[in-house]
Amino acid sequence: MNTKRVTILIIIVAISIFFAYNFLTGKNSENKNPDTNAFIGNWVGDKHENNSYVTWIQKRLSDGTYTIFFVTIKENKIIRDIETGKWWIKDGKFYEISQNAMTEPSIYYYKIISNDSIMFSSTSTDYKFVNKRIEENNFDSTYINKPKETLNYKL
Repeated sequence: MNTKRVTILIIIVAISIFFAYNFLTGKNSENKNPDTNAFIGNWVGDKHENNSYVTWIQKRLSDGTYTIFFVTIKENKIIRDIETGKWWIKDGKFYEISQNAMTEPSIYYYKIISNDSIMFSSTSTDYKFVNKRIEENNFDSTYINKPKETLNYKL
């Protein structure tokens, strides 16, 4: 073979290997966490449970951290609480842990209903809820400065 053909063959093989590598590594990263970006942002949810009403606003960041501001109305009391922690997706499940509130992560099955709505279902209990996306300007956790405050309120 002449050197010109060998050079062209080497270039073709190198280009093929480059594209194959990029295709395969791109596929693998998509398979690990295909929905991670869908969870980032500001979310609101609520739930009636145990004769009380709980509502929350949550901010999930791309670095895997979150802040939740909870408001619970039970009997004649309003309880406000703040939780911070970490979240991640693994093996098709959503994980969330707060070192100040739990020792093991909460694990949920999830279903992305739309770009603005995700349904969660606990893997260990019958607890289910839906988070709905809200605009960025509607929640800034830096304004929340009173964790675990209880207010007496007459309904």
